[in-house]
Amino acid sequence: MDFGCSSIDRIPLEVLRDVFLYHVWSNKCSPLDLLYVCKVWYSTAISTSSLWAKVTLGPTEDFKSPDRIQCCSLKTFALAIRRAGRASLDLTISMSRLSFSKVDIDGFTKDVTSDWVSRCHSLTMRSVSALSGGDRLLRLFYTANFVALERLVLQGVVGPIAFEMKALFEQLEKTAFRLESLVMGRGSSDWSVSRLPTYPGIVERLRCLEVETDGNLDLSKASLLDQLEVAVSHGGNKVLLPTDIALRQLTLANTFNFATFDPQVYESLTHLTLYTRSWLAVNAMIPPFPSLTHLYLCVNPLEVERLYAPRLQYLSIEGLLLQPTVHGRPFILKGLTPKILYIDRSCTEAQLVQILMQLSSRLEEVQITSTRPEHVINDKLTQFLTGGSQMKPGIPFLKRLLLSSKAPANPARKNAILVNLHRVRQALAVQTKLERIDYGVYIAYDKTRVALPHERRDWPVEWIRVWSREASVD
Repeated sequence: MDFGCSSIDRIPLEVLRDVFLYHVWSNKCSPLDLLYVCKVWYSTAISTSSLWAKVTLGPTEDFKSPDRIQCCSLKTFALAIRRAGRASLDLTISMSRLSFSKVDIDGFTKDVTSDWVSRCHSLTMRSVSALSGGDRLLRLFYTANFVALERLVLQGVVGPIAFEMKALFEQLEKTAFRLESLVMGRGSSDWSVSRLPTYPGIVERLRCLEVETDGNLDLSKASLLDQLEVAVSHGGNKVLLPTDIALRQLTLANTFNFATFDPQVYESLTHLTLYTRSWLAVNAMIPPFPSLTHLYLCVNPLEVERLYAPRLQYLSIEGLLLQPTVHGRPFILKGLTPKILYIDRSCTEAQLVQILMQLSSRLEEVQITSTRPEHVINDKLTQFLTGGSQMKPGIPFLKRLLLSSKAPANPARKNAILVNLHRVRQALAVQTKLERIDYGVYIAYDKTRVALPHERRDWPVEWIRVWSREASVD
C-alpha cells in the first residue's frame, strides 16, 4: 500500500512491546506466532472502519501523525475512504506539493461512493490553487450534501478560483446545517473573508470562527457565536457583532486595537488571548473585563495595570522577549491577581522574579516551562521562593510548583535542578500550604526546529515527583 503511515504504526506501544517480547525472543514461540499476530491485526485493521475515519491527503513529511491515515495520492485517499465504511470522516487535503489532473479526479470519483461528503464531519483544505488542480477538486463539492459537516478549515486558497469558492459556499449554505466551526482567510488572496457576510445562512449557524481580514467585517448575523479569533491588518479595522451577543472566548492577533469591537462585547468574555507585536493595543483605551477568568498574553511587553479583571483565575505569559522598559515605561502586571500562573521562559532571571513579585498576592500554582533546563530553576528564583536569609516566602500561598524543560544535557545539571527544588521544598513545606513540586522533561523534543510555546505545552512530558505532602514521610 502507498500509505505513509500504515495501520500497524498505530498499534499501542504496550501491545507492540508485548508482541516482540513474548513472540520473538521467547524460546517457546517461533516467528510463525508473530506472523499470525500480524495477520490477525491486518485483518482486524481492514475491517475496523473507525481506524480509517481520520485521513490526510498530502506530503508525508508535512502531516505525519500516528492517529491519522496518511495518503500521498488520490487513489490511496479513495481506498481509505472506502475502508472507513459508514464511519464519520475527518478529512485533511493539502495541495502544497500535489497536483490533480482531470484523469486523477475522474478516477477518484469512480473509486469512492457518491455519499462520502455527507459522512464528513470535519474538512480541512490547505494550499488550494488552480495551478495544482484545486479548481477541479472544488468542483467535486458543487452538488455535495454537507449534512454532517461541523468544522470547515480553508487555508491558503489562492489563484483564480473565485467561481469555485462561490459555488462551494452556496452549497454549504444550502446543506451544511450542522456547520458550527469555520476557519478561513489565512493566506488567501482572491477569496476575501469580506464576502462571508453575503452568506447569512452560514454565519447564523456559527459558534466558532477564525478569520484574517484586511478590512472591516460585518458579523451582525452571528448571534450564536461563542468563540472568535480575528487577525486584522491594522488597528483601524472594525468588527461588527450583534448587540446582544454573549461571546465567551476572544483571540486578537496582529495589529489590533480594543476599539475593534464595541465595549459591550468584552463584558461577557471569560477567555481572552492577545497575539501582537504592536504597541497600539495598549495605547488605546483598555475596557473592563468583569467576567474574565483566563488571560493569555502571547505578545511583546504589554502594560496591563489598567486591565480590570476581578475574577481572573489563570494567567499565561508566552513567547515574551521582555525588556526592562518599553518606550521608557516599566513592564507592569501588578494590576492582575491570578491564582494560577503559566510562564514560558523567554526572559532573564531578574525579569522572571519581577513578574512573580507583582503577581504573588493570590498565587497558588506556578508553572514554568523552557527548552533550556537552566532557565527553569536557578539561584535567583530559589532565593525568591524561599525568602533567602529573611525566611519570608516570595509567594506566601503557593501550593503547587510545576517546572518542565528539555532534558538536561548531563546528569550534573539535572542534579543541580533537583537540589534547588529540594531547597525550595525544605523552606516552604512548613511555612506555606505547599502540596507538591514536580519537574517534567519533554520526551518528544525535536532539535530540528524551534517550537512555539503553545506547541511545547502539548508535547508529552515525563514528570518526576520531587515532593508531595501526601507522600511525605517527614
